[in-house]
Amino acid sequence: MKLTEEDVATGFMKIDDSFAITKGTGSYQQLDLYEREGAIFCKKGSGYLKIYDTGHTSKDGVMCVGINMNGKKWKVGKFGMLEVVK
Repeated sequence: MKLTEEDVATGFMKIDDSFAITKGTGSYQQLDLYEREGAIFCKKGSGYLKIYDTGHTSKDGVMCVGINMNGKKWKVGKFGMLEVVK
């Protein structure tokens, strides 16, 4: 893929009052949820992890064991990624 001036990036938008519980190397964390281009991510450190319907994330060894979107709806999208329902 080659970037052009017409390719405008969209940022990560925080989903208010929502969080994910993740487990990695024996510890649990509560992480804020974000949306980017419809997909749901959790913020871990300075980066963002994509969440899949299996509980896996885009980082090996980090599993999502639950999400709370405070009444907002989500669905399973392309390739098993979680997506916000508009």
